[in-house]
Amino acid sequence: MIAFFYSLLQRRRLFFYLLFLGYLAYVHPWLVERISVTDGGRIDRKLGWFLITLLCLELWGFWLKHPIMVYYARQYPAAGLDDKQFLQADASGGKFRLLVTIFMPILHMVMACFLYIAATQIGGLNPGGSAPAWQQLLYAGGFFIIIVKETGMIGLFYSPFGLRGPSNDTYPTLGWRGLTNREYPSEIRLEHHLRDALGDFVLLAFSVVAYTVLWDTVTLISPIRTGDFIEYLGLGVYFLMAILPLQSIYLFQAVTIRQTIAQRIWMVISFLILVIAAVLS
Repeated sequence: MIAFFYSLLQRRRLFFYLLFLGYLAYVHPWLVERISVTDGGRIDRKLGWFLITLLCLELWGFWLKHPIMVYYARQYPAAGLDDKQFLQADASGGKFRLLVTIFMPILHMVMACFLYIAATQIGGLNPGGSAPAWQQLLYAGGFFIIIVKETGMIGLFYSPFGLRGPSNDTYPTLGWRGLTNREYPSEIRLEHHLRDALGDFVLLAFSVVAYTVLWDTVTLISPIRTGDFIEYLGLGVYFLMAILPLQSIYLFQAVTIRQTIAQRIWMVISFLILVIAAVLS
């Protein structure tokens, strides 16, 4: 029975693809309709607070995946990571790793702020000058929580993937007690696969809903009018700023854990499928 669960968890990718297709078929149209209603000035407080809660839960999903990611990053480091060349552009894959390492956390923070602003607009939390003081304080407090949450994301991004210490067997952390300063598994057990699968589910729920809100909110507020090159270019840049941070955890995983050629090809194909589905949705 345990072997069956191991096999099922290791092949859960198909299950998540089916969930994604189910979201596109049933949940996405309903969510777009609710967003379009708020564009006319109506307030949807339940949806707004749900989005803010889901934004905070992203950190929990990453935290669930973190131990197994650290295990594979330390046991099977990508080329260049095993000889202290993490941020050297001339190392194997170093240029792409450098871009992911530096820009993904920044883009992720920008994305989180955009999503928080969109969620507060949908929920009717107005920080304008005419708003009551309690609304302004609540808005500012929420922004502070999002920044703290993004700081936690950065701690998880960098804590297992930094350069090894002088003894070449220790990895420095950022000192987040209970978040990054915890023991990591010396071997992978069923519970770690279960945590990893639950983390994937939380991150999938967050990413699909966040993309729908970020993309459809903008296209509803500022639809394409002239259709010139500059307008499409700006829309394309915004699309990348929305889709890439939502995949940043898996990009970090790809540049820090050794990948076979088949795994790299499948990663590229999966990302292209995701992009096509997102554009056509």
